[in-house]
Amino acid sequence: TREYTYDAYSIDQTVTCLAMRSAKLIKKGEGEFRSASQAKLFKSGKYTFSAYVKTSGLTVPEGKKGAFLRVTDGDKVYESEAIRADTSSRGINTSANGWERVYITFPFTREEELDETTASSVTVALVCDAKSGTVYFAAPQVEAGEIANVYNLVVNGDFSATQTNTACSAGTRLFPENWTTLGAGLS
Repeated sequence: TREYTYDAYSIDQTVTCLAMRSAKLIKKGEGEFRSASQAKLFKSGKYTFSAYVKTSGLTVPEGKKGAFLRVTDGDKVYESEAIRADTSSRGINTSANGWERVYITFPFTREEELDETTASSVTVALVCDAKSGTVYFAAPQVEAGEIANVYNLVVNGDFSATQTNTACSAGTRLFPENWTTLGAGLS
């Protein structure tokens, strides 16, 4: 969601965290800038939304937060702690060096009339309300529970997102999104 015309958003293939590309938000003025998506949830309970954040040159006005995560569930809004200053290298050679992980744990109550195979959703957002600076967000994930676990590097590992595959010799069938065939198997 882009609210102000002078800000910029892109996917950056060169600035990575845990070998994952990042979302780059460049702030050039007042106001909130965010990138939002719907997260499908199937059961009531506690969930955690997390992401790695790297910042450079942030100028955060009084009363503003900086770079943070937001979850919106109807009229309920939950926000993570914010990063208000530049993240920096800690001098250790890791895949997340210079990145900080932020998270927010939130309760979710599923609509009772839905069957257990129908998803309900919340809006998750990567947000920056600084006046200026650059923010990178990488490896966002929503997971069941109250702890931000190790990032899952397998995309669609539970095969819950599917697409129609017409290249199958047995006819048309559902196939996991973001996966490819490799001989008789998947990769």
